[in-house]
Amino acid sequence: MGDYDFIMPIPYTVKKNQSVLYQPFFSQQLNVVGENLPSAELINQFISSIPEKFKLAQFNFPNHLIPNVSKYEIEEVFCQYLDLSGSHEEVSAKYSTNAKRQIKKAIKNELKVTESEDLGFFMRLFEETVGFKLGLLKDNYSRLHKLMNVGLRLNKGRLLSVQKGDAVLAMGYFFIQNNRITYLKGASTLQGRDTGAMYFLMDSLINEFSSTNRVLDFGGSKVSSVAEFYKKLGGVDKTYLSFSKNDLPYLIKKAKGIRDRFKK
Repeated sequence: MGDYDFIMPIPYTVKKNQSVLYQPFFSQQLNVVGENLPSAELINQFISSIPEKFKLAQFNFPNHLIPNVSKYEIEEVFCQYLDLSGSHEEVSAKYSTNAKRQIKKAIKNELKVTESEDLGFFMRLFEETVGFKLGLLKDNYSRLHKLMNVGLRLNKGRLLSVQKGDAVLAMGYFFIQNNRITYLKGASTLQGRDTGAMYFLMDSLINEFSSTNRVLDFGGSKVSSVAEFYKKLGGVDKTYLSFSKNDLPYLIKKAKGIRDRFKK
């Protein structure tokens, strides 16, 4: 719009000669970006202007207001945020009883949180404990590694490690930009889960950034147990919008439906 007063990214790929608009791995939402905050009307205008060549699309947007875009199915999706404007005492008072118990267990086990730059170790731990469950491909791991590496190089990323002695029990990666902290990915060993390592890691970060008027974006998950973990640390449900459409030709759409059923 105008001389780049506002822009909207359209990440896409081409499959079977069809242009597919999609939400990239490791990113939660797209948005209309500019010097000023976009209005709901402006977002509606941009989404309505997506070229018709994208017959198959799935992407997410912040829930400013539900736009009137009739050609897309729109679903509200939950994520969890934590307000860090209060002191650590005030923020941690909202932890669940279980979260407080897990943190006490970690302290009793003499766990410690340190900063790390060992992305190779994190990638191996993530692939062994989380990635295989998600069915990630080699290219997905490569992109994640590059993303985290750039964050560290620009001093926008933080990789935290929880250890007992020399043994690494859990790790978590965060982007820290302006007034927002975004939890990207984390992983824990069985011993780490037994000793409350991830609760301890999160509490350490929350303690560091309490009273800074920042927001910790946990990212959310459709997996109820993961979302519950964030809520036990005081995370509050927020919604964003998932847009989708499938206007592929009938025969291609039918073939895709058959493939999807076999994948399940």
